[in-house]
Amino acid sequence: MKEDGNMKNILKYTMMLVLPLAFAACTEEMDEMMQPTSELQFVVGDFPAYDATTRAIGTSDKGKTEWTNGDQLIVTIGGNNMADQSLTLTLSIGGDNSHEWTPDKTIKYDKKVTPELTVTAIYAPCYEVDADGNKVLKEGMQLGMTEYLTAHCDETDGYVNINFDGVIRDYSRLRIAGLKNTAYTVTTTDFTPVGGGTVPTDGYTLVTDEKGNAYLYGTFAKDATVTVKVGETELRKHTFTYSATEDAKSYVLDAIPTYTYDETTKTYYVYKVEGLYAWNTAAQTDLSTNLVLMADITMSTVADGENNWTPVGTATTNNHYTGTIEGNGYTISGLTINGKIVSAGFVGYALNATIQNLTLTQVNVTASNPVHVGGIVGYARNSTISGCAVTGNLTATGSTATWLTIGGIAGWVYNTDVTDCKNEANLTSSAEFTGIFAMGGITGKSNASINGCTNSGSVTGGSTTNENTTAAIGGIVGQYEGEKYEISLGGEVQSYYAVMHKNTNSGSVIGGSATNIYTGGLAGMEKSTVGDSATYGSVVFSCNSNSGTVKDKDGNELNCLVGGSATRESDSETYQPLTMLTDCDGSCSSASGE
Repeated sequence: MKEDGNMKNILKYTMMLVLPLAFAACTEEMDEMMQPTSELQFVVGDFPAYDATTRAIGTSDKGKTEWTNGDQLIVTIGGNNMADQSLTLTLSIGGDNSHEWTPDKTIKYDKKVTPELTVTAIYAPCYEVDADGNKVLKEGMQLGMTEYLTAHCDETDGYVNINFDGVIRDYSRLRIAGLKNTAYTVTTTDFTPVGGGTVPTDGYTLVTDEKGNAYLYGTFAKDATVTVKVGETELRKHTFTYSATEDAKSYVLDAIPTYTYDETTKTYYVYKVEGLYAWNTAAQTDLSTNLVLMADITMSTVADGENNWTPVGTATTNNHYTGTIEGNGYTISGLTINGKIVSAGFVGYALNATIQNLTLTQVNVTASNPVHVGGIVGYARNSTISGCAVTGNLTATGSTATWLTIGGIAGWVYNTDVTDCKNEANLTSSAEFTGIFAMGGITGKSNASINGCTNSGSVTGGSTTNENTTAAIGGIVGQYEGEKYEISLGGEVQSYYAVMHKNTNSGSVIGGSATNIYTGGLAGMEKSTVGDSATYGSVVFSCNSNSGTVKDKDGNELNCLVGGSATRESDSETYQPLTMLTDCDGSCSSASGE
């Protein structure tokens, strides 16, 4: 019996020992199950700018040089006992230029189960992560349309460092310089897109950015080709004849057209000097052909005494330019006209035409035996000229007949308003004239409104030994006369022949020699025409100013805004004298033509 009791005590102690051990083992197992998982944090380095340079075609562009708001990286996390998981990091840039990369999902892992992680990260805007966590091409994207950069990655204590320093591009970049926001079809041969894969059978559809650039990334083999089209029109085809493209090097292909033509509106949209010449050729035949500039243009350089431009429209009956020229704020530089010509200018003779927003720089016009000389137009009738500008030199030589008119913008404008134009060109004349000579910074002669124009070019009047001659030289206009205009003065509407409003001259004005000479800071001569059946008011000058020096041919200073007045009457009708208004905050600001 005693032996049995001892056995029971042994069993009892044994059970007591086993239970704590079992409980301890269970506790350790629960601790492992309740061990908190780690959550990954991401740190991203600077963007690796493409340091390859290309010559400037269209708009010079280095490509992407830094991270921008909304940029994305695709990150894949894996490791022992852990299936690969992919996520997308999206960049948000704060007002203080702080960068925050936010994952679209949270990846947690157990450090004890997976002590080391494998991390890869790519910058490849053509890819996205689908709902199943797979990396797939975005809709409408193809390999080769974007960069494909693989970063250096490492993970330490839950922080994933993504670094692009020293990343090597094992591919080249082709920049297609074209028109902004335009869809191009680009087909290739022997081209391997970055990231692998195949070239689309029908080619790439690339849309240029605001700078007019689109890109292909990959490698072109020797003798590979690339063809660029808009619709069915082939713009450019290039063969890599000498060698394959080099890694990390940027190439550029000019896909800007010389011009496009709209048959419905008979309009040339011009991008290059060749297109401008094409418009000129067409307009010489069809004088209603319109022009729209789409880029700055530099004319071809010519030797002294030669031309690079033939004015559109002449004084010959039915040979006047009647179309529309829209400069779009772009500049044509280096226009050169030399030799014997009647009406010299970008446009020679305009009728019922519109010319606007056109800038001509480095103009060089030397017209022999001319009648009308202007930077924009020699002579304009029943037209409108607005928002134009000219720099350079305009000169008349030789001898002329009854009239000679010279202006920085226009030689002679008839029933043609000139608005918001600017002249910086210097005007001179050595031409002998037998009748009337009119020279002005904006226009030589006008009978319509001149509003909001400025002249800073020098105006140096001509001289003649002929008798019975008249010369009118002014900072804005040489001779000014006009049709009927209505203007409100103190609430009362009054009639005037022409209105010069808010014009400014700062250029020097030097008179010439003639039987009658009129020289003024604003106008050389104002001339009122009196009608047969009614008495109209005279010319009105409102809110104009002159800061340029005014001198006669001998260098004597003249203190006058208008050199003189004259009238042409019929049936003994009377006229009103020149009205000069300076109250720019008052009633003189509402001039309107009739």
